[in-house]
Amino acid sequence: MAIDFSKQYLVLGVGITGASVVRFLLSHNASVRVADSRLEHPSTEELSKQYASLDLHEGEFVESLLDGIDILVINPGLSSRLPLVVSAQARGIELLGDIELFARAVQCPVLAVTGTNGKSTVVSMLQAMAEHSDKTVLCGGNIGQPALDLLEQRSDAVILELSSYQLETTHSLAPVAASVLNVSEDHMDRYDGMAAYVAAKQNVYRQCELALWLKEDEQSAPQAGAASRVAVTAGIPGEGELGIRDRWLCAGERQLFDLRTLGAPGKHNELNACFAWGLGRSIALPDVVMAAGLRAFTGLRHRTELVAEIDGVKYFNDSKGTNVGATLVALNSMMGKVVLLAGGDGKSQDFSPLLPALLSCARAVITFGVDGDQVAQVARAAVPVSRAESLESAIALGREQAEPGDCVLLSPACASFDMFKSYQDRGDAFVACVERMRA
Repeated sequence: MAIDFSKQYLVLGVGITGASVVRFLLSHNASVRVADSRLEHPSTEELSKQYASLDLHEGEFVESLLDGIDILVINPGLSSRLPLVVSAQARGIELLGDIELFARAVQCPVLAVTGTNGKSTVVSMLQAMAEHSDKTVLCGGNIGQPALDLLEQRSDAVILELSSYQLETTHSLAPVAASVLNVSEDHMDRYDGMAAYVAAKQNVYRQCELALWLKEDEQSAPQAGAASRVAVTAGIPGEGELGIRDRWLCAGERQLFDLRTLGAPGKHNELNACFAWGLGRSIALPDVVMAAGLRAFTGLRHRTELVAEIDGVKYFNDSKGTNVGATLVALNSMMGKVVLLAGGDGKSQDFSPLLPALLSCARAVITFGVDGDQVAQVARAAVPVSRAESLESAIALGREQAEPGDCVLLSPACASFDMFKSYQDRGDAFVACVERMRA
């Protein structure tokens, strides 16, 4: 479906993504109105400087913003339940997101990756593979550059990391390959239960040519769409599947890559490599190129990142562990007993799935943040639990309770916004504190 730039657009919510939408539409001479509920936000200030005559509204979203509007482009961070969005839909105004605009404009093959956990790692593995090839492959979406900004650059393919929020308003994307890596409870403060969350993720398969999904996770399997399907398994792969056999990445019985040479260690990264390999094949990346990329990629910050070893105790920063599923992955990747630091904004999650892993590998749990007590209610059934009033005091308690050979793991299973600007800010604070202890 082509984009009709003669329509009247309202861009709701600015930030990095919203600003990219405004630039894209104005570059095609569309009529654009912009609204953001925040006053004097840096993104709106920058747009005002760049486009002096921009129809810009700051503050409360009022009904008159919809007057004369044909298409509402909503920032993915804003819920479609907002009264103004509900009113727009009642008026018959089309609701889109930036990824839908990208889908209608892109001319090159697209790889699309979503899932509750592991998206950024798989996308970054793919990018590392592409860097060893003769192809120009760009990466963006929920990581790096906004998708619409990628359209300004020449490319042989685009890799998109996509959140459920972005996929809610995406209908035309037709990737050559798409993957839902896994699905576990997250963002339950936004969705009416898991079914709605899964349905948003499933939009990535709607028109894809090849779907790669996790065999052990039925919710990641394509429910519709996808011309062909390949299962990825954490176990031994069968015919037509990708998986792991004797520490080799294999397609069925065929050995493809020695996972002992993987640059980013951990069982979870071995599975991520399987997904990256299958996606890379869809854009004809040679095996030798993909192998070189997997050896070169050493992991991302804030994802089970080893910060230091102090007095025989290893300190790991997994601040990106913002949901229960991510924390389970981190716990299961540790060697030795774990002192877990967890808490923050729980996003209405159920923390009970943590219990078996805590029983198996934890020495203690230290909680913090607004929903730390909810984590504690589950953890007390497994191990001793302490409460900390700050991340720094949580680290100090972790140091007291850990024994040589243990790991102190920051993997909060919660969002950071109750105490920090972002998970990166929280992770940086953890690293700085650990570094001070080592000094």
